[in-house]
Amino acid sequence: MYTVLRELRENRNLEPAIEWARRNSNLLDSRGSNLLFELCRLKFIQLFVSGSTSLSGPRNPLDGPLLALQYAQTSFKDFQPRYATEISQLMGAFPFYQNIHESPYRALFDNDASWNDAASSFTKEFCSLLGLSPESPLFVAATAGCIALPLLAKAAEIMRINRTDWTTAEEMPVPIPLPPAYIFHSIFVCPVSKEQATDANPPMMMPCAHVICKESLDTYSKGSKFKCPYCPSESLPSQAVRVYL
Repeated sequence: MYTVLRELRENRNLEPAIEWARRNSNLLDSRGSNLLFELCRLKFIQLFVSGSTSLSGPRNPLDGPLLALQYAQTSFKDFQPRYATEISQLMGAFPFYQNIHESPYRALFDNDASWNDAASSFTKEFCSLLGLSPESPLFVAATAGCIALPLLAKAAEIMRINRTDWTTAEEMPVPIPLPPAYIFHSIFVCPVSKEQATDANPPMMMPCAHVICKESLDTYSKGSKFKCPYCPSESLPSQAVRVYL
């Protein structure tokens, strides 16, 4: 992964990343990933603007667009059904080849951030296929801590003023809202169905604070008021909230 990233960031060489994405295209497609097309589009733009990857550059202004057109004819065939709009935008840039940086397509062809975006997308997909987070665990923990600490400090100050104690040892005294990127897959086994929770069947907490999976909740409630399977409390399905563990 780091070898490919070094080529992308330091040498602006897309070939190792494209080769990896093609080898893993079936897995990437099953995830709905756009990585391979993003890389090939960036390669098209690189050829269109520079004409070649050499330092000498193109021999005349048409060298770049012609190389890009040849690349599109061989590499974009499989992308046509899914990315027809994006490909038509690239094709529409050809009449402006002499002043592409002043054309309506300048945002697409004059965007240095696209290289960082490609590197980020590659890192994310590479790690996802390995079941790993693209972020450093230390970075994730430190960032989540920075978000949570002000809320915890405020809660501690309120408890100090009110002379109350935080007596529950295994839960936070206040809800800690984290960004979606810091909310990971819940590992929870429903005590009713004995099945592990999934994204489609997440754990749900009832007003009485007991937690069961959504499918079990739907089975018990049948859309109306129901009794908790573990205590006498009654509630409505709409009162249950999703739990992230």
